Amino acid sequence: MWGWSNESPEKAEEHAREIAKETRTKNDEQDIPLREDIIEEFSEHLYTRNESGAICLSTSTVGMTEINFYNEAPVRYKRYALITLITVSLIFLLLSPLLPVEWAFFGMLFIIASYPAVQALIWKLVLRQDGGQEGYFLKKLDEFLHQNPDWIVDTYRTPRGLNYIIMHDIFSPKDPEILGWLKQTQTRPADIRFAQKYHLFRLKISPEPMDLGIEPLAQMHWPDLNAAEKQERSEWINRYNALSAQTANLFFLKRMGPYSGTEILHPNALAIKHAYEVRAIKP
Repeated sequence: MWGWSNESPEKAEEHAREIAKETRTKNDEQDIPLREDIIEEFSEHLYTRNESGAICLSTSTVGMTEINFYNEAPVRYKRYALITLITVSLIFLLLSPLLPVEWAFFGMLFIIASYPAVQALIWKLVLRQDGGQEGYFLKKLDEFLHQNPDWIVDTYRTPRGLNYIIMHDIFSPKDPEILGWLKQTQTRPADIRFAQKYHLFRLKISPEPMDLGIEPLAQMHWPDLNAAEKQERSEWINRYNALSAQTANLFFLKRMGPYSGTEILHPNALAIKHAYEVRAIKP
């Protein structure tokens, strides 16, 4: 972002910051179109191909989110590990005058070096208590539903985690209760920013290319492609479609919330659920 001033470089830099702030504010207040290849479009939802090449279902009215399992301990458990080691370090420092210098030195090195192992151990103990990552994240959803007893959510298992669809009502991605739901269920910050920026909820209905053993779709200046780039993109899509057609992307887990079979589910949510399952669940 460029700024200018006839007075000094500092004034020019300040002007640039003001322009950037105004631009961010306008973007937050306006709907920004999603710059992706539209596969199919309907009145309430659309299918697009994201930047990696996977096909996604998007809608602006039915709350949905993806929960990706962690590859490592979440930040909160890393903090617990850090607090634990700081406590141990303070105790060790109090005792160090009673120990040989070499013992004190190597003892502190050992405490510092053990940080990755301690955080991994804490995370492992949490998962063991909750029944693995699936149980851990479903517990987070269940805690939210206890605080919001009128909510009904359908849950699905995917290769990378869980997907949720809100069934009892429709929402906007900007609604405060949606933001609370996304945060409490530990949706990735990047996915929350996506929903807020584009005013869309979305779920992938086909696997990520890496899960199929192929590289993601090459990043080109889509849709402004030359003939060679169009050919390369077309060949990649054909290969991806052939592989993804043979791969199950998810299965239905359960309906969570106060649902006994007599509650009325929102028709828009039922339509999105059908649009999701008909593409994502393989027979």
